[in-house]
Amino acid sequence: NSVVSCWSCSTTQLDGPTSSGRPGRSVSILLSRSTSAATPPPSPGSVGSSARDTCGTPREDACVEAMASFVSESREWALGVQSFLVEHCISFDAREENKLEWYELHGTLTRRMESLLEDELAKLGVPVADFVARLEASPGSKAASELVETVLAMDDFVRFKAMMLQLKEEVGEVVEEEVMARFSRGDRAL
Repeated sequence: NSVVSCWSCSTTQLDGPTSSGRPGRSVSILLSRSTSAATPPPSPGSVGSSARDTCGTPREDACVEAMASFVSESREWALGVQSFLVEHCISFDAREENKLEWYELHGTLTRRMESLLEDELAKLGVPVADFVARLEASPGSKAASELVETVLAMDDFVRFKAMMLQLKEEVGEVVEEEVMARFSRGDRAL
């Protein structure tokens, strides 16, 4: 195993087995590098590689689009990530000093996201490093930008905590509305 330093956030991680047990670098570290480092694009003709339409305008990479769709629309992502967020947001509060439990939840979520992303890439038959190269080759891509923003937002603890606090407030409002609706119908059981 070698040490890999994240260029954008200055963290360090071993380049060894991933959270899913497969060898390779973590997706979040490679994604964070894609925002600041340039590597050559994937070879033309590779599965899902970027191409140009008849006018010479770059088309979205099919693999990048598939992964962006996976994160924004798939049931697997919703159950694996969004349900985790809803389940644990209640434990967060706005105090300045962060609880160890929150860091542990953040680490659990990061590992879960990496595992989901790695598994989906494996289904597509695309190695993580190749996928990152595809992201880097798509700097103007809306799908790539949204995907990177979503993953990096969850990878940053401060943004994660802010999102959990906002989600806690939204969940509280929904629960309150549901209780009031049941009460007004005369249904006293929750």
